Amino acid sequence: MVKNMAGQGVGNLCVINIAKGDTSSDLRDKGVEKGVKETGINLLNTTYGIAAQTDMTKTIESYIAAYPELDGILLAGTYCDAALPTIEKALSDHGMAGKVKVGRIDFDFTMGEYLKNDTFHVAYGGQQQIDPLLSTVILVNRVIGTPIVEDKPFNLITNYLELTSSEEADEYLKYFLGKNAVFTPEEIKDTMIKYYDDSINEDTFKK
Repeated sequence: MVKNMAGQGVGNLCVINIAKGDTSSDLRDKGVEKGVKETGINLLNTTYGIAAQTDMTKTIESYIAAYPELDGILLAGTYCDAALPTIEKALSDHGMAGKVKVGRIDFDFTMGEYLKNDTFHVAYGGQQQIDPLLSTVILVNRVIGTPIVEDKPFNLITNYLELTSSEEADEYLKYFLGKNAVFTPEEIKDTMIKYYDDSINEDTFKK
């Protein structure tokens, strides 16, 4: 995420993350730290554990007041409801919408609108929706006696999707949150169930 934002011209970044001590928070901090080191971005501030919209607004306003050089905000994690709209409104109220590049980890229903208006710039996420399907298919293969991987656990990493346009956001909402399945039953049978095709293996499954 930091590399992506640096590529969009961000040089001075503030980060919002969930409370310290959470595994996700710690890993995302490490990712930000690595990105800052590799890109040379100036990390101005990291704020943790924002849970209320009023606190989110106050945080953004304090960033604007304290850091006139601010040109990027990364929402690395939050449990605050309507976090992105709250950030967007705070920036808009201070004439900073579009001037400050905004990115976030995890998707929401509003991102397409802000991507279209060029006030939001990149989102990473989506793996939560595909993980249960793939985990279930791996389990089904083993239970019916045709495991994808023999004699050891099958560790599969599903990478984050990267969305940088309203069109991509619309596609995500269509296939992950709408009535359209990511994979049809026929596609699952033909490409993921080894019982029907013994050429299916770890490599074909990952592909």
